[in-house]
Amino acid sequence: MLNVEVPEIQFALKAVSQASRLVKQVQAELVSNALTKDDRSPVTVADFASQALVGSLLDETFPQDPMVGEEDSEALRRPEGRVALEQVTQAVSGFVAGGSSDSVCAWIDRGAYASPGVGAYGTLPRLDARSRHPFRRNVDLVITKALELKGTNRAEIRFEFLNLTNNPMFAGTGTDFGSQAFGRITTTRGYSRITQVSMRYTF
Repeated sequence: MLNVEVPEIQFALKAVSQASRLVKQVQAELVSNALTKDDRSPVTVADFASQALVGSLLDETFPQDPMVGEEDSEALRRPEGRVALEQVTQAVSGFVAGGSSDSVCAWIDRGAYASPGVGAYGTLPRLDARSRHPFRRNVDLVITKALELKGTNRAEIRFEFLNLTNNPMFAGTGTDFGSQAFGRITTTRGYSRITQVSMRYTF
């Protein structure tokens, strides 16, 4: 049974409750475009604000403990992120007194890579694909053209491009300790651009 007298449990309940209220408030009062991170994934004001709020609560209650967070403040610190940073700061200020733009960014960055304290467990998983090989992105394209012929006759032409941009997809780093390839990327995965044309005729 959950013991609500444990400080960590009390903190978790408080953090979840306040973060949920913040997200609902942002959803009801603020509609804005999402920022795009370097991996092209969108991130909203609610994402940043909720992580900053949890970071501030952790800073106050368990200042020595690390935080596992998805976002960092890099996108907010850029010129194009100024408006979003103001909106995040405003949202967090409704729950944390005296929150400035700098403190909001610092709370968000509690989730960045950092060394754990002496005798403390780190937050990095034992197997983290992001630290083992570059991010992979593949773009495929299919173009079709349907032709209505006489009667019930019909023709369809398809142009298919696999790995349209011919982007190399690198494999992970070498893990054989002592070999010349250890810690280096020496191979690729996947395939280079493949183009094929097909035609289908129905009658």
